[in-house]
Amino acid sequence: MHSEATDNRISVIMSFTDSMSLSASLNELPNLPGIRRNPAQTNPKLYRQYMSMKKEASLDDLQGSQSLTYFEDPEYLNALTTTLKPYPTSSSSFNDISGRYSLRSQQRDRECKIKALPYSNLDHAPSFVTNTEQICSFTASFVDSVPENLMEKQRVRIVEIIVRTVDNTIEIREPVIPNSGLMQGKLLRRHQIQLPTSTPEAPEYYTLADFYAGAVVTIYNREYTILDCTTFTRQFLANKGLDFGCPLRKPNSTDSRQGTRSGSPNRNSSELYSPSRACTAESRSFYEYDKLVLRFYGVWYGKEDPAPIMYRVRIHYYLADDKIEIISQYSRNDGRDRFPKFLRKTRIEKPAESLLPSENSQFSSSVFDASGESAYYHWSDLTIGSHLNAVGVAIQILDMDPFTRHFLEENGVAVGDPIIISEAAAKRTAVVVPPHNGFGSEEDSLQTCGSSLLPKPPKKDGIKANLYAGVTLRFRIKFRNSKPADALREFVLQVFMEDDTIQIREVSVRNSGFTGGKFLARTKQKHRDGTPILPWHVYLGAVLYIQHHEFEVVDADEATLKLMERYSEFWQQSSMKYLAEKLKQHDDGLQDVLVLMKEKALQEVPYAVIKEHLQKAGVELSKQEFVSLFRLIDKKSLGTAKFFRIFKLIKDEETMSTWSKYPSEDTL
Repeated sequence: MHSEATDNRISVIMSFTDSMSLSASLNELPNLPGIRRNPAQTNPKLYRQYMSMKKEASLDDLQGSQSLTYFEDPEYLNALTTTLKPYPTSSSSFNDISGRYSLRSQQRDRECKIKALPYSNLDHAPSFVTNTEQICSFTASFVDSVPENLMEKQRVRIVEIIVRTVDNTIEIREPVIPNSGLMQGKLLRRHQIQLPTSTPEAPEYYTLADFYAGAVVTIYNREYTILDCTTFTRQFLANKGLDFGCPLRKPNSTDSRQGTRSGSPNRNSSELYSPSRACTAESRSFYEYDKLVLRFYGVWYGKEDPAPIMYRVRIHYYLADDKIEIISQYSRNDGRDRFPKFLRKTRIEKPAESLLPSENSQFSSSVFDASGESAYYHWSDLTIGSHLNAVGVAIQILDMDPFTRHFLEENGVAVGDPIIISEAAAKRTAVVVPPHNGFGSEEDSLQTCGSSLLPKPPKKDGIKANLYAGVTLRFRIKFRNSKPADALREFVLQVFMEDDTIQIREVSVRNSGFTGGKFLARTKQKHRDGTPILPWHVYLGAVLYIQHHEFEVVDADEATLKLMERYSEFWQQSSMKYLAEKLKQHDDGLQDVLVLMKEKALQEVPYAVIKEHLQKAGVELSKQEFVSLFRLIDKKSLGTAKFFRIFKLIKDEETMSTWSKYPSEDTL
């Protein structure tokens, strides 16, 4: 019965092993995203059965059972364990705190917000993982037939064959030779190429093993002979166990042209390849100086009145055909239209007085025409300080680039030192801002006086707007030195702290002849000297000049007075510390007044009496300071106060102790 149970377990494990065959094949692949390696997640129920049966088999082995079961076979058990492992053999597990699979490394990846692939054994990894961006380069040659040329039948061409090891794709390039007359560059696009011996049923492709020194590779009916390779390619082939061999000598391009035409006698190569036309100065300049351009920097002056304007240009001299191109140089905000070229590429004739060739002039056949009546500018005529007459202006050459200087000095032309011309700084006309006309805000009107043609709304102080949002000061004001008709008119001045704007409303009075209401819309105002009116410029007794009217601040509401005392750093006259220091300066006079008042100093008296005694002591206070003082000594706003409380305000301890004998002191 024990054997039957064992057979059943074996059949279960064999079925589970078949289901895990995919995991065995995945062990040879790297750990790429999307590959599941944990068999416990593939079939959790069957995996638990396997683990329990494996535990029972180990217990039977410990009890000394002599019968070998399916699980006790060491070779199969090792193979099965390797198959069921969730990770490759060479990698770490979760218990390894330094491994790629550890919980600590995974947490570090999550904190750094990176996606790193786990460690895996790359012995059997595919080529697209191990050979990424690795390129093998070979030098090869092929013979190209030339049927359209009677002077040569074949031509040897040198190319570069690039083999990408990631997928064995091949690309062929030919170095570009100037004036060769051939379509060079990329001859074959990158793709896999089949062997000539392959069949459509079983296609075979070229690999690195097919490329070695002397090998003849046939690609699309063209035979390429491998000559040499790069150092990296040689080392890469050696690591793969492939021997490239000894490099071959690169054939000359004229080796295949030594033959003669059919039916013609043997001739020298110089006779075969002599040009059909005689070499002229123009053709020699084209072959020697093609794509070589000399660059000069010049200046010319206009005919503006009263002072001519200096215009800078750049002169390009093409050595291949002795043509000149002039390009204007522009500066920022110079007011000139941008034209692509001042003079397009052409030859420029010399003035009539300079037709004869100079001693330094070279290649005279290209400078003068057949009749000798006209001549063109040559590069030997362009030196620093010389003038170039073109399109009716005389361009003075000031400097040249290093290549031009080196070219002229090699050909024996005296160049000279650069000429530096200092440009006078353009005087900018001062922008005269017109006075504000009263329409809208002045900040908005100033946006149209700037340099931009698309003015933007003025920026606001967002911090101040949020800090003092809804904070408004209210004062009662009257005309100062008003006419008899305006003597009874009263206004309410509102000051908005969030943006320093002012609004005035007139108090309506019946049968006064004035309707009342809004007298001045909410806007910013300025003093006579042009400085803006700020909130702390408004206080009791202040005189404001607004829109050609003089107003005097008469009174303020309770909320405004409290706000002024709260922000005493702005309204200093409402500060208790400021009043105490000002009263201390007249301490002797206050003591004399206190002695004269005697018991009356401890009694409640009207504000007018206290004000009169302060004036006798020599204390001069403004209207705002008197109001602040009375608010400090009269907390209940009864309209009366005790003169003795002034010494409590200035903290005169000696006076307080002297007057403590009076019986009515407890009323303080």
